[in-house]
Amino acid sequence: MVEEKEGPGFKIRDRRVFARDGEPQETPPQRDETSHTRERVSQEARMEEDRQRERLREIPLPKPTFSGFLTSFFLPQVLTFLGEIPHPETQKKEKNLPMAKYLIDVLGIIQEKTKGNLTPEEKNHLDNLLADLRLLYVKAVNL
Repeated sequence: MVEEKEGPGFKIRDRRVFARDGEPQETPPQRDETSHTRERVSQEARMEEDRQRERLREIPLPKPTFSGFLTSFFLPQVLTFLGEIPHPETQKKEKNLPMAKYLIDVLGIIQEKTKGNLTPEEKNHLDNLLADLRLLYVKAVNL
């Protein structure tokens, strides 16, 4: 039998499955509504995490490549700083020529440090990307 004692402002419930003598109690322990709600919310959170993981598995990601890295990382940033494309946060075309020059110089360092270690396609891509960005930079400075 579940014992209940009341004190000043709170209730104590004995929720043990076994009585003091080791025998099973007649009535199973009762669950309060808050623990049930917490379990349900926790279960819903786990289910949502599982759905998120499943969605991530469904997205076919391309195989990472050196050329893809250069194009996806450097190109949008340099074009933004040259004022060729709008800034993603402000949606305004703003020039920041020192930052554009810095990123182009970083690409030049990558070109120097990877000399002899790239495939002909990768080398060609890097050379062309760097030449195009340098040309755009000169054009932006002269305007």
